[in-house]
Amino acid sequence: MSISSYVATPQQASKALTLLICVAVILLAVITPANAAVGIAGNSPWWTRFSYPFFHASPIHASLNAWGLYAIVFRYDLTPRHLAAAFAIAAAIPAELLGQTPVLGISAIFFALAGFTSFKIRQRLKWHLYMAAFIAAGFALPSVAAMIHLYAYLTAVIVSLIMRLFHYGRI
Repeated sequence: MSISSYVATPQQASKALTLLICVAVILLAVITPANAAVGIAGNSPWWTRFSYPFFHASPIHASLNAWGLYAIVFRYDLTPRHLAAAFAIAAAIPAELLGQTPVLGISAIFFALAGFTSFKIRQRLKWHLYMAAFIAAGFALPSVAAMIHLYAYLTAVIVSLIMRLFHYGRI
């Protein structure tokens, strides 16, 4: 066997990383109480931009977010670049979208990945309509950071569109 048979593809690496993240998120939710100090808010320290995705309000919250992250990465063969870009989008939330109540959870990364995925599937309109309904439902539910979900999704769609235009030489 050649050494190349032991090298993971980007999709395999992304799946392994996603599993580690999911396990870490759920364990953190079980062993640490929800703590506003690690959440992101308009007046939070800079480091909370990088910590808030890994902490959740409850183990159920963590499990639902981990399931969504796991499902989208495994179903659509996303790469580590997608994960890194989604994390960057989640960390770069404009302060204007953040209130004074700290936000916790990895859902901004999920919604950014969903935005990237929109250009990987055939039924884009259907996908966007499902995502619009899902985001709209967040506006109706208490304690859901729907504005952050909308920001992450739309930012990833725009980034994907720009990258697609560059790739096909239209810009």
